[in-house]
Amino acid sequence: MKNEEQSRSLFGISLTDRPRWQQFIICSSGFFFGYLVNGVCEEYVYNRLQFSYGWYFTFVQGWVYILLIYLQGFTTKQMVNPWKTYIKLSAVLMGSSGLIKSSLAFLNYPAQLMFKSTKLLGWLVAAPFIFGALYVLFVPCFTVLVPKFNSVPSSPKKPLNSPSEVRLKVRDV
Repeated sequence: MKNEEQSRSLFGISLTDRPRWQQFIICSSGFFFGYLVNGVCEEYVYNRLQFSYGWYFTFVQGWVYILLIYLQGFTTKQMVNPWKTYIKLSAVLMGSSGLIKSSLAFLNYPAQLMFKSTKLLGWLVAAPFIFGALYVLFVPCFTVLVPKFNSVPSSPKKPLNSPSEVRLKVRDV
């Protein structure tokens, strides 16, 4: 499967003939557009229709995802992992989405808006651990590699600006 070229399509439009950068732009734009439509629909349902059942909305959203996967043409022959893995992953994703949406019912509107628009709470908790791990991982690498690839020698044969090299011209005025 790695050696043969896979056919890529997005909702029936073939992407195989296009360069990889165009495939990336088209798929990224589609993801952004889908996420934007999802956010607009959520805002409409929660604020305009005064709908506050987070788990029901998550259930409906899951069925919409299944419909989109079916329309995309996904078959079980294309599966790389076993069913168990897909079920566990979807349970975690839909469960976290349902918990988030049901917890929004206990917040006032400005807090809801801030929580939904930023979605930074996870990053605020995880960022110190991620950056700490990266620091521990990369500092030893950089302490070895930076001196090795440094273009300026660490001990030059003569100082760069020695007094013998600098001679002042005296001009007669």
